Amino acid sequence: LGAARPGVPPARSLQRFEIGILTAEGDLFCGDLLYGNPDPSLHFIIDQPDQAHASIERLKTLSVRTVYPGHGGPFTFTKFLESYTPPAAGNG
Repeated sequence: LGAARPGVPPARSLQRFEIGILTAEGDLFCGDLLYGNPDPSLHFIIDQPDQAHASIERLKTLSVRTVYPGHGGPFTFTKFLESYTPPAAGNG
């Protein structure tokens, strides 16, 4: 996917197969990958953390502006990244 094109970036979290929808305007509908209440974070129940973190790394390469999670209110991707801490190498 190009950074400015709409598409379906891979997003793995609670389920083995989840998708995220990224619009041309930068709106990401991400299901259960991210949680928006009260503050943006990875969803608190994730069965494959290595895949969830890989999805965040992929999203960082795209033009994501506003995130609409499956739970909680919308937030900017920038706000999420301000508090996101990737796992240390080997601790996915």
